[in-house]
Formats: sequence, C-alpha cells, structure tokens
Amino acid sequence: MRYAMTIGVKLRVLAKNDPLRKKYGSYVFKVVDLTSKEKDLTMYPMTCFGDNDHNFISKTSDDGKSEMVCSVCSITYERYLEAKQDQEKVKQSIETIINYINGGDHKELAAMMFETMRHTHRTLQQKFLHAMYIFLQKMKDMPTDGRNQDSVAWCKKISEIEGFFPFI
Repeated sequence: MRYAMTIGVKLRVLAKNDPLRKKYGSYVFKVVDLTSKEKDLTMYPMTCFGDNDHNFISKTSDDGKSEMVCSVCSITYERYLEAKQDQEKVKQSIETIINYINGGDHKELAAMMFETMRHTHRTLQQKFLHAMYIFLQKMKDMPTDGRNQDSVAWCKKISEIEGFFPFI
C-alpha cells in the first residue's frame, strides 16, 4: 500500500479480481481517508490526459508543504478531485436538460439556450459550439431505431462538414 500521510489519505492498488480494475485497467486506486478510521471514499480511476495514467507522487515544495502531484501532468490530487466533482455537476445539469425536454417543449428549450448564450462571452460561445460539433460527430455512430434514425442521419451529414473553431 502507498501512503500519503501528509494529506490524510492512502492509495491502495485494487486487487486483480476487483470489478473497477477490470473496468479501468491496472492503475486504479482506492482512496481511503485516514482521518475517518479507514472509511473508504469514492473510487476514482487515476487517468491523465488521453489514455495515460496519473502517477501521483508526494512532492514537498520549498516552503516545506507536501502534496500529491501527478508526475506526468502536474495536476494536484486536490485539483483532480475538484475536476471530478465539476464533471459530475455538468453531467447532472445535462440530465436535467434531457429530463426537461422529455416533458417540455423543445422549441422553448432552444429559445432559452439562445437567450442564455447570446449574453455569454463570445469565446465561450465558440467553445460551446465546438463541444456541440464534437458531440454531433459522436452521435453519428449511435445505434438507431425509428425514434432516433433521422437525428443520427442528420449527425452523419453534419460530421461531413469540417468544423474549425479557433480559440481566440
């Protein structure tokens, strides 16, 4: 077991037969909070940019502070956990929108999105639409039936258009 006593957690490599290890690969750790009598926290796969794995190491700064930092991308363990929490919030927001459209009016949703977007910084408008373009490219490969076949066909046509969204 690896210990990171300075921030009150230990990282334990999962057993070979653990379902999370099978799902995420061999570099998955279970985070255990030492301050709460070995109570397990949420499991996070330690992933870096792309398919690289985070390699959290204990690093001591010049002022004597110690923290866990990825030796590959330099993200702190604390920032990594914050990013995971932010991702969960975004996923929940997307689910809220999807649930709204299930019982609401799609034209009203589009109007609300436009009204919100038009007051947003133009660089963020560009980034949002770029994210939507990437989303539509991924949607073209969705399985289809009568309920979504036209949407998927439309996504295939859109993905044929080259999308260029410079970050300015």
